[in-house]
Order: sequence, then structure tokens, then C-alpha cells
Amino acid sequence: MKPVTLRSVAWYQMRRELSRPSLWATLAALGVLTIFSVALGLREIDARHLQYTRSLQQLVQDQLRASAGFSGRQVEPALRVIRPPGAGTVIARGVEPFEPASWDFGPGGRVPASNDSAQDSEATAGEPLDLEFLVRVIGGLLAMTLSVRAIVGDRESGLASALRGFPVRAPVVALGMLLGQAAVLLGGLALVGLIACGMVLMNAPPDVSAVIRHGLLTAAPVAGAYLLLLLTLGALVGLLIRREASAYTAAFALWLVIAVLAPQLLTMATRLAVPLAPQPAMLAERDDTIADGTRSAEERLGRLVEAFATADASTVRISVDAHHADLEHAWNDDASAARTRARLIEDAWNDRLAQRRRLTHWSDWLSPGSILSSAVANAAQTGVVVQQAWDHLTLAHQGSLEQQLFDNRPRVTIRVPSGDSYELLALDRHQPPRLAELPRFTPPSPDQTSGALAAIVAAGQLLLYAAIAMSVAVWLFGRRSPSLPADR
Repeated sequence: MKPVTLRSVAWYQMRRELSRPSLWATLAALGVLTIFSVALGLREIDARHLQYTRSLQQLVQDQLRASAGFSGRQVEPALRVIRPPGAGTVIARGVEPFEPASWDFGPGGRVPASNDSAQDSEATAGEPLDLEFLVRVIGGLLAMTLSVRAIVGDRESGLASALRGFPVRAPVVALGMLLGQAAVLLGGLALVGLIACGMVLMNAPPDVSAVIRHGLLTAAPVAGAYLLLLLTLGALVGLLIRREASAYTAAFALWLVIAVLAPQLLTMATRLAVPLAPQPAMLAERDDTIADGTRSAEERLGRLVEAFATADASTVRISVDAHHADLEHAWNDDASAARTRARLIEDAWNDRLAQRRRLTHWSDWLSPGSILSSAVANAAQTGVVVQQAWDHLTLAHQGSLEQQLFDNRPRVTIRVPSGDSYELLALDRHQPPRLAELPRFTPPSPDQTSGALAAIVAAGQLLLYAAIAMSVAVWLFGRRSPSLPADR
């Protein structure tokens, strides 16, 4: 009698799954959806790249108009920083559609520009059809269906009955069945990856193609670990619930929670746990603080000029020139105080945002679907890693511009009291700085290492959950299969 080994059981299970027409129909549908998803993603990248090119052309025109220098009194379009579109949205959109397309810089601080793709995403119902969605939702459903069908069908005429009388232990059968199904799932995942790579190579520019192919390779282990976890969870459902209809219903409900509901519910929970005012409201409060501080400083300068003129028995214009150093010192003090108050408002908002992100990061442990989504987005360079890099660099750039321009204006208005109104004078401090004299913004370099590390950590988390679920499934299989000897 030929011995039954783990390899033979896995091979038998894989051939049994591949002989089902329903599996091939599902893989064919998955392939069609992959083609459609990649084509849609590439078309979206082309549209955003066209908008990016137009924005760059407009920036050049704004910089030519600002050749005389900057006043530092308003938002300067010539200083705008434009973010190039991320090519990884074909794999996972992540936070890319909700990130600003550009940032303007002014005396109040950074002013993020609206993102047209974000408005389109909010106007579209449901989740985006990217490759991460296909794996998380459709691939997850296929994984649970395979394992539930194998376990439930095996109770009547499946593998356990066929192996009755063979000297094989239950853990070998259970592991062999899971390994055979895992091979089928990973083959389907490889099919999705190959179709996506082929589409990208044929239709995308070389730089875009390189980013997408690297993202696919980095995200593959996470996707495989996720499918393996749902495969083992489906086996647990099939072992715990003996009625076929009830087992399929429970598996569908569990899949719905893991793949769809849990990520959304956790997002809602973190928003409720860490309330955060809308960013436009924070920006308006910050701008009002700067405007009020600036006007207060101008009025204080006017009172000082009036006092100097009275003490010197001279005109206010002569007093401005005679006491230039005193007025300069007063302006620096008041501008610094106003900037500190405005920065406290923005820092408090950023602290709350960082707290929400930390809570989101740890709450992802409760949801395999959230683990997959965030890890694949980081691998595709459309996740929070890239988002935080842009936030950090634009904030630092704003600070540099404040020191050299907005808080060091070439000309300051002095509001000298004159009856019920003010007489406006100018305090000329220095020549308006030109574009070449101001600090240049350096965008973040592509950080593929951080995305790869995030993917490795996420894959480890999912594999840990899968190992626990697999251990329980093997133990239950031994208990529920009396015809097979248990492992000693």
C-alpha cells in the first residue's frame, strides 16, 4: 500500500479544486476585473499627470510675474509646492486621493489646495476598484469558499472517507488539504499579478511601470498571508458548523466583517475616539490669529510713532526714520508673538491628527482587512508613510519661509492714530527678496524601504493569525474525524 504523505494529500486536494469548473469561472472573472481595474487606474494616472503638468506651467507663469520680489503680506502663488501624482494608485489608492494636490504658503501658514480626485472619490459610492480591493474582497471570498466547501463536502464523500483505512494521521490530512487549497489561491494571486504587470508594461510609461511593478512585488507577501488567513478561517467555520447552509452563511458573514465592515467600523471608531475639527476650520482660526496679530502690531507701531513724534516735537514721518531701530524691535516682538499663537493652534490640531493615526495603527491589529489595506498602500507608496513625509517637509518649508519672508517682511505698515481713523505709513526694512534668494523646497525621495518594512511586518501579523487559526483547525479536524488516527 502506497503511503499517504503530506505532499500526496496536498496534490490530491489541489487537483480536486482545479477540476471544478466554478473555480475556473471565478478565476476568469477575477482576470477580467483585474484588466478593467488596471486600465481604469492607468487612465486616472494619465488624467492626474495632465493636471500636474498644467499646474507646473501655471507655476512658471506665477514665478515670472513675481520677478520683482515678494512682499510677504499674502499667499504667494509663485512659492506653491505641487505634489506629483502617485503611480501606485493602480495597486491601492490609500490616502492618495485625499492628499492635497499642492500647498500654498503665506503669512498664516500652509494652505493645502483641494484635490479634484478626492472630490471624485467622495462623490462615488462604494470602495475604489483597485487591486487591493480585488484581493481583499473577491480573493478573500474565494479563499473562504474553497475551505468551507472542502470541509463540508468531505463529511459525506470527501478526502477523509477516501483515506479511511490508510495509515495517515489527521493533522497530515488537514494540513495537506489546506496546503493544496493555498497553492490554488496563490496561483490565482500570481495570475492577478501577471495580468497587472502585463497591462502596465504595455500601457504605462517606464517610470510609472517601474513603480507599479515594485509595489506589486512588495505587496505580494501581504496579500498571500491575508488569503491564507481567510482560508484557515473558512476551514474553522466548516469544522465548527456541521450543516452546509449554516456553514456557508456563517462564512459569508465572517468574510463580510473582515473584508468590508471591520475596516470601516474601526475608522469610524477612531474618529469618535479622537475628535478632530475639520482642517478648513483650523486654517481659518489660524489665519484670523495672524491677521489680528498683524493689525495689533501695526497699531502698536503707530502709537509708538505718535509718542516719539510728541517727545521729539517732530512729524510722524521724521519719527519713523529717527526711531527705525526701536520700531524694528517692536515689530519683531509682536510678529513673533502672533506667530507663536498661530503655531499653537496648528500644533494642537497636528497633535490630535497624530494621536488619531497612532490609534488607527494599533486598531488595525483587530482587522485583517485593515492590515492588508494599510500595508499594500504603503508598499505602493500611497499610504501614510508618504503622507507623513510630505506633511513634515511642507511644514519645515513653511517655517523657513516665515523666517526669511513672512515674519521678515520688506515693508511694514504703521497705523498712526488720526482722529477716528489711522494715517498709514510705511516702515521700509529691506529690499523685497527674489525667488532665488528664498529657500527651495525639496520633495521627499521615494522611500521603498519603509514600504517594504511595513509590508513585512503586516505579513508577519497575518501569518501569526493564520498559524493560530491553522493550529485550531488541525486540532478540530482530528477531533471531528474519528476514522483517522489523531496525532500523538
